[in-house]
Amino acid sequence: MVRPHAAPNSAHRGQHVNAAEPFEMPSYRPEPWTLEAECRDTDEPDLWHDRPGSNRTKYALSVCAVCPVRAECLEYAVRKRIGDGIWGGVTEKELRALLRKAYDQAKAKSFVVIRPRTRKAKVS
Repeated sequence: MVRPHAAPNSAHRGQHVNAAEPFEMPSYRPEPWTLEAECRDTDEPDLWHDRPGSNRTKYALSVCAVCPVRAECLEYAVRKRIGDGIWGGVTEKELRALLRKAYDQAKAKSFVVIRPRTRKAKVS
């Protein structure tokens, strides 16, 4: 994508930039699993914003239910710490609970238990 009116980031570093030169945006490479996702062909971006109990949420969850890459989608959301929207067939509430659980597990792995020294009793 060429944006002729935008200057590249180098302008902020004190380098001269000619605004008339085209600026090419870096290309976005989606995760490979997204090519097989059922939601890829959905034209409604608002569909994936969770509104508990709404028909849109129920429809979105039904799309996820038949998706072949549902596990990869959910793993991506947890790995990237995405707490909004419907990902991998779970609601925002369920997703946030999974994020808390993942955080707690990571915290537990990094927590080192140091046993206090015990003095040996002197035997007389």
